[in-house]
Amino acid sequence: MIGTPEYLASWSRDRLAEYVERYLERGLILKRYWDATQGANAERLDLVQTYNRPSESFSFFDSVPLPGGSYPVMGDLMDVFYDRPKTSGSKLVAAEWMCEQIRAFVLGYLLRVLDTRSPETFPNAPLYPVPAFLRPISLCPEPSDTRMGFGFSQLAYKLWKNGEIGFFSGAERAKIIDLRELVDKYEWVLALVRIFDFDLSYAPLGNTLPSIKFPLRERQLVVMSRDYLVDRLIPESDMLGAFGIGFSVVPTPGERALAFGPGEFSAGYQTFDFWVHEKGTVRVRANFMVNRPRRILNFFSLDPIFSSIHALNLMTGGLAQRELCISREQLEKDMLVKHFRQTYEMLEGSVRIWRLVPNWLNVPALPEWVRTGQPERGRYEANRYPA
Repeated sequence: MIGTPEYLASWSRDRLAEYVERYLERGLILKRYWDATQGANAERLDLVQTYNRPSESFSFFDSVPLPGGSYPVMGDLMDVFYDRPKTSGSKLVAAEWMCEQIRAFVLGYLLRVLDTRSPETFPNAPLYPVPAFLRPISLCPEPSDTRMGFGFSQLAYKLWKNGEIGFFSGAERAKIIDLRELVDKYEWVLALVRIFDFDLSYAPLGNTLPSIKFPLRERQLVVMSRDYLVDRLIPESDMLGAFGIGFSVVPTPGERALAFGPGEFSAGYQTFDFWVHEKGTVRVRANFMVNRPRRILNFFSLDPIFSSIHALNLMTGGLAQRELCISREQLEKDMLVKHFRQTYEMLEGSVRIWRLVPNWLNVPALPEWVRTGQPERGRYEANRYPA
């Protein structure tokens, strides 16, 4: 179970609210800019292709005009097919049923089930891990962490009614609120997102020679509010409904050696909007935008990574960038590709959960791990993966 980080629990309620609301607004400023321009001013980067699946996706670099000057940002937009009803009966009835079900799933349960994992095999494996001193001669299969997607834990909240600041405790952290409560109960909810398998490699001398691997921070604070909530029924158009969730990113307080990646963004947001078309087809539009990094490492006043890239291109007259892709832009593109893949895999995993439940409106019949947000733990998992 994820507890409240010490640096937040030790803060006063007023300090926490000021910090969270500052970054909530920063994310919303970026979102308003995207909503107004829809990427018209962005440099489009076609970094990823999807095969045998209808989708339209791209990454981008952009610059947001602010009173103090332009603010460089990067991100991606993903528009992918999600699901459609399969029935020989009335298509209208099936489409309306799909709309009701998607609404209940997305707004009520999606954030509880976004962390999935691939099947794991342990043929004749012992119940407990082999002692370290015996591993060199052991033939027992080594366990691997196959978790994918995003794992959410809600930490703190602010109430609309009286402005009270509070913390979620115990099992409440995994049982993410029904996001419709953001309309009249919670002004905002602060959550911690675990991002599984997120790292980057930097190979300045080529892929066949030694490289530097950055195990990027796999935890990101985010704040949700009704500004990101989409809950619309649209019966008079070719759409039946639109249901969406989103959040602003909140940087982890303090300075660390690594200044790039999750937990280090000074502004940004992520949205997931589910559109149900008149025939019941569901598509997801996911939009991500964060600030472009000023540095990769905090090493006194010098970033050795960006400095070495600059020096190498200076010595080669730009050949390193043109022929070897050695540039700060390439590192940023690598991060965007990694984020895109993780988001795509997360949505793929959520489809399996969505199809597993026959009726998302029948709350008493939902699996316990959906209602509580606590994943089922297998025979080996309790020993190999701490809660």
